[in-house]
Amino acid sequence: MKIIHQLAAAIGLLLAVGVVASAQGVGERQNMDRLLDTKIQDSDVLHNAITPGNAIAFILATNHIPGGIVEAESCDTQESIWMQKRPFNVAGWTVRQALDLILAGQSDYKWVVTGNVVNVLPKHGLPALLTVKLEHFETKGIATNLDIEDRLFNAESMKTFIAQHHFTPEDRLITVIGSNSEPIGRPLSVGNTPTPLEVLNAAADAYEGHAVWRYTEHNGHCNPTYFVDWPAL
Repeated sequence: MKIIHQLAAAIGLLLAVGVVASAQGVGERQNMDRLLDTKIQDSDVLHNAITPGNAIAFILATNHIPGGIVEAESCDTQESIWMQKRPFNVAGWTVRQALDLILAGQSDYKWVVTGNVVNVLPKHGLPALLTVKLEHFETKGIATNLDIEDRLFNAESMKTFIAQHHFTPEDRLITVIGSNSEPIGRPLSVGNTPTPLEVLNAAADAYEGHAVWRYTEHNGHCNPTYFVDWPAL
């Protein structure tokens, strides 16, 4: 009888945890829906000619939404769609409407909600470098976004993949110009064999100012390159 009572208690605890987790998930989705339905305020930034990625980063950050953008382009592309600048006059539109509009011109990309983060991703799948499995990822104390990048790309599994596939990082000077170094709001601990995408999303979500990261990869008939910058931080 004692075993039955213990088993019943254990089942009850598991059910209670499941209910709490489910309620938390519903709350997070409702909060994200509210943020995505926020109307965008007018801004000179969006009236000027800017790239689609910078427009998305500005819209997300100014509406308190962490984000991550993955730009995967072929080396054979004459002019990347991500480099074409134009105004985005979306004042009065909701965030989700603006994202739909901007990505209407990027037919190979989509936006998705990943936990508390909005990601812009290639429709054909993630670049393989962003799917590498890490044993664990954590920072000691408060780290900056650049500390997290360095730790991420120097993880053993990442270094192995990069060497095997002959990747080289983009000129570090270019990355630093596009990236401010800011402390992330809290220590990061991302377990359960996280991927680089999950680590970068966790960093963006942890930053108090609603950060947006961007991963850019060029591949094809060339030496593949990658780099990460933070267009909103």
